Amino acid sequence: MNIIRKAFVSLYVKIALGILVAVTSAIFLVSYLHNDFIFNYIDTTTENQICSILDSANISSSIFIQNGEFNDLQRMVEKIASHNFIKEVKVYDKNKKIIASGTGYKGDDNSGSKILDELLNGQILEYKKSNFSENVFDMAIPINEVGYSSIQENGIIGVLCIKVDLGSVKGFFKHLHYDFLKTIFTIGALFLSGIISLLSFKLFTPISKLYKAAQAISEGDYRHVVDEYSEREFYPIIKGFNNMTEKIRTRDEELKSLHKKLEDHNEHLETIVTERTSELKLTQDITIRSLANLAETRDNETGSHIFRTQHYVETLAEYLKENPKFSEELMSKNIELMFRSAPLHDIGKVGIPDNILLKPFGLTKEEFEIMKKHTTYGKETIEKSEKFIGNKSLLSFAKEIAFSHHEKWNGSGYPEGLVGEEIPLSARIMAIADVYDALVSQRPYKKAFTHDEAVRIILEGDGRTSPEHFDPDILTAFSKIHHKFDEIHKKHPDEE
Repeated sequence: MNIIRKAFVSLYVKIALGILVAVTSAIFLVSYLHNDFIFNYIDTTTENQICSILDSANISSSIFIQNGEFNDLQRMVEKIASHNFIKEVKVYDKNKKIIASGTGYKGDDNSGSKILDELLNGQILEYKKSNFSENVFDMAIPINEVGYSSIQENGIIGVLCIKVDLGSVKGFFKHLHYDFLKTIFTIGALFLSGIISLLSFKLFTPISKLYKAAQAISEGDYRHVVDEYSEREFYPIIKGFNNMTEKIRTRDEELKSLHKKLEDHNEHLETIVTERTSELKLTQDITIRSLANLAETRDNETGSHIFRTQHYVETLAEYLKENPKFSEELMSKNIELMFRSAPLHDIGKVGIPDNILLKPFGLTKEEFEIMKKHTTYGKETIEKSEKFIGNKSLLSFAKEIAFSHHEKWNGSGYPEGLVGEEIPLSARIMAIADVYDALVSQRPYKKAFTHDEAVRIILEGDGRTSPEHFDPDILTAFSKIHHKFDEIHKKHPDEE
């Protein structure tokens, strides 16, 4: 639910930001256009107003000068200068002397004498200087005499100058501009709030309901239904969503029913497979045991030897599987197969003549060559049995053990004289198990060694048996757990 809520909030924020950017951009555009309009309006309006003042004052000034009414001229100038946006007003006579001013000053004034000359001589009809950024607006016009007069040939009897403080004018209009912006921003904020509220009510509310419904369905509540008539604008979508949910619910019920049937059927099959597997395993074990017993009937070794070697192999393999070198090959399944196939290690002895197999003392060289063939007979016997037992992985270990358990690490063994890791691991493990049991068991041609004597012979050698005959890793493992071999031997002693 948190993921859906985050997605919903993210969508809401993105749309709101988009509207906010659009509205804000529109407000700034209007503000910019209005600002540009205001400043153009100030410039134009100021010029028009000053021109109007000058035109009106021009006629009055002309009359006052011609009639010598300079006090009235001064009062008129002071009245004009009383406007808060008028910075300075001056009236010059034809000799460029100030005869009236807003400050009351009268006399010489050399500032702008060139402009005054041009205006008095009629070279220019008016002078205007406007610099909006520096709040400067100056304007001057010549004062023409009224009617015919010989006072001045060109009819110009003076100059009227006005300086305007654009700062005060701009301040007034800026105040109006800021009030306008406040109004625009207020309207924009109200518009944005209205749009977001409308979106929330008309868009996000039904989307939220659909989100919640989808979440409920994803959690398995296929009976969850969204009210189709509460949101008319989304009726087709909600109707389709509810129809989809109904189909999913129906299909889910069908799948659950089918799943239950499959579970029951699988459980029945698993029971049958378990029974058949147990029967097959029992059959295989009986077959192996029967073959092993067949070998026992022709050998001096007892049934306890078979039990003991099985457990020796299992004990060594369980210890060695902790070694990374052997962990992949010595999985639990393979250890079990080695344990079950170990009894067949001497199955080939059924093919050795009794006079050699049962001879109570040392064999001749020729007899020993015949005895060595029991490894080959064992392999051939197991290969013939494979097609009847069926478990090739089981008999593959049996073949390895039967054929190669007399091979030696240094290559002095038989039947192939394999060296080192050329010898299968299962056969290397059986080799040390078989030698240990032969040493601690009594035979017609030898007495039984004690456990300690057997361990010493295997680890140190006695002329006939040598440590070089065994895999060094397996020999090291034996040196650490040989006490378990002693326990196994005591648990399964030879029959009297």
